[in-house]
Amino acid sequence: MSLSSAPEGLIRVDAPAAFGRRHLAPVIADFLMLYPGLDVQLHLIDSFVDTQGLNLGKVDLVLRAGLLADTRLVATPLASIVRIACASPDYLQRRGVPSEPAQLIEHDGLDWDGLAPSFAWRFERDGQMHLHRPSRVRMSANNAEALVCGALAGLGIAHLPTWLASEYLLRGELLPLFCENGLTKPERTGIYALRLEQQPNSRSRLLLEYLKTRFSPIPPWDLVLQTHLGRH
Repeated sequence: MSLSSAPEGLIRVDAPAAFGRRHLAPVIADFLMLYPGLDVQLHLIDSFVDTQGLNLGKVDLVLRAGLLADTRLVATPLASIVRIACASPDYLQRRGVPSEPAQLIEHDGLDWDGLAPSFAWRFERDGQMHLHRPSRVRMSANNAEALVCGALAGLGIAHLPTWLASEYLLRGELLPLFCENGLTKPERTGIYALRLEQQPNSRSRLLLEYLKTRFSPIPPWDLVLQTHLGRH
């Protein structure tokens, strides 16, 4: 492909399934409409964090979140992560609404089984992070979408990323907790596009820049949720 020609070729992307379905696939579709000569092979998997075992020679970009320990990879930040405690209206009617995170110990919850996100159940107070979680775990899972199902069913309180929970919060199927002043601060980690250390090819670079414009500096799901919370 010469510099003067329109971009052509295949971009191979590996991404977490839930995030890919909700947010990435629609953005990639828009990207491909802008660049008719480009194609994307999108591979959706269950893991959002683990990069071990990936054959990075077979993909151009890998999307992951959280703490990244794999030193083989170059990370490009795409979006911030905000986590929110929430529960169904039915659960809160039955059990009461906690007014502060310390009261979570009086409640049931949905929690991660195994590798939990580094900021799960951590809440800021006086400039420091404190761990507060429900005393009883009604359901645990290694998949955040499963925790959403439990929360929607009224099993307890979940601490979910807004990229996953925002649609249910906007519809009132889940109610936010501890959000009197709007959304909490973003975590010190985020959602990243990873690649091997070599320079990305021109096709991947185009997609990277497009993803940044669509997800940064404030992700669209947080913008609409912040507006929603401001009306209540």
